Amino acid sequence: MVSTEINADICASEIMESIPVVMYFIRKRMRERKGHIVSVPQVRALAYLSRHSDSTLNQLADYLAVSNATTCSLVDRLVQRGFIDRREDPRERRCVKLNLTKEGQEQYRELHDLAVAELAEMLTDLAPHQLKQVNEGLSILRNVLTEAAQ
Repeated sequence: MVSTEINADICASEIMESIPVVMYFIRKRMRERKGHIVSVPQVRALAYLSRHSDSTLNQLADYLAVSNATTCSLVDRLVQRGFIDRREDPRERRCVKLNLTKEGQEQYRELHDLAVAELAEMLTDLAPHQLKQVNEGLSILRNVLTEAAQ
């Protein structure tokens, strides 16, 4: 008899296999988009700054898993496009705070909505109970990982 019991190791393995597939789908769709004006790393930077205002370059570099020099170049391009505002921290002049501009917020919202619509299209063939399972599982995972990050 084959066991159908799910344990933490099996669940962790499934997460490790699933997340790259989801991210590949999102990145592929973004690259295929006609008239795209930002790269995938730039979108990731916009996404991070939409959730973490007043972030530093170091924090953004850590999130993107790239060097500070690479992040600085990426931020420079987004500043030139008017998507990010870079300001000195009044408490520490050497520290620069990064925030999305209004245009950056609009650009990110547009990209986010496009990704959501494309993912939703891929999920349309799932039964309502399957959609509920996916949603509940992802909510639980996000909560566990958010708590662990604090």
